Amino acid sequence: MNQEGNTSPQDWEKAFAKEWKGQPESAYQQKTNRGIPILPFYTLEDVLRIPPADLLFQQQAQVPATPYRHTVEMIGPGDEVEMNQAALRALEDGASSLLFYFYGSEDFSMVLKSVQAEIIPIHCVVEGDNPKDFLERWELGWTANEKSLMDWNGSLNMRISAADWAPLLSSLPPSVRCFCINGGEFSLPNRSDEEVLAWAAAEMELGLQCAASTGDFHRFWLHWSLQDDALISIVSLRALRVLWAKALQPYGITASEAPLWICAQTAFTGTSENDPYTPLISSALQTFSATAGGADERSITPFSGDHPEALRWARHQSLIASYESGLDKEMDPLKGSFAIECLTYAFTEWAWSHKTHFHGGY
Repeated sequence: MNQEGNTSPQDWEKAFAKEWKGQPESAYQQKTNRGIPILPFYTLEDVLRIPPADLLFQQQAQVPATPYRHTVEMIGPGDEVEMNQAALRALEDGASSLLFYFYGSEDFSMVLKSVQAEIIPIHCVVEGDNPKDFLERWELGWTANEKSLMDWNGSLNMRISAADWAPLLSSLPPSVRCFCINGGEFSLPNRSDEEVLAWAAAEMELGLQCAASTGDFHRFWLHWSLQDDALISIVSLRALRVLWAKALQPYGITASEAPLWICAQTAFTGTSENDPYTPLISSALQTFSATAGGADERSITPFSGDHPEALRWARHQSLIASYESGLDKEMDPLKGSFAIECLTYAFTEWAWSHKTHFHGGY
């Protein structure tokens, strides 16, 4: 059946009653951990219950930070030569962005050797170094490879407060994002999806308060952990865009003027020692969710550590999503879906109304 013609909600209910072999409606009703109902089907009437202005705002908020969905490879920490070789292998096999883990003693001229750093996003997660020293050594690495640091596009994640970034922003290229929100780190088994969204909204607000002094609203990057429930993952990614647009409103900035860069990473809940194919199915579902939900980057976790075949399969899943699914050609491929729009609204409203519980410092 479809929503066209004379198909009514009652017709849908009859179809579900038949499918569930006469079981009561409660048998196929679901609720999230925080009580948001997930209906077995949604109709136009459900969408019409969303205030029109809110629905329009929700759809207009779905603005990615890049027109191209990137396949990010996570590398390091380790020996500079090995990191460089891993980066070159990944790029040769289809990766289109890199995330390096650094610990404060690397020779960046070796890490970046032969890497086309001026045309691909490069993210840096830095431990054991202070921002000033890191930036000086990082710039030397670019110069040694005959590249300009001002061409750097990516992010810099260091364990300092957002307020401490203010005096350093002038040293960073304008396309580098330094306000990093790690939703993956906050996402734990005992926390509901709605709570993680509320925490992310709180972090957005706190970060924007710091960024407002310099007007660097475009320097935000968010890491998000996916799950096997494709519906919830897609809705969560769309809700993040709406929460970001809401957080920007007090500053008179729209999401299109300062889009949020979202990196979505797959996560495994089981083991792959005896069955490598189940994790592949899981990562395929999560890759689809990241693509349909509009993430700017996909980080596909290989099912078996650094095994070369596992790494290759992980990258190729993301490439299939980019080049064969067609979803990357649409900015918001699920716009207008009754279920997606209704649940995006419900998740956003819950998270926004509960964000004050998670204000605890950036």
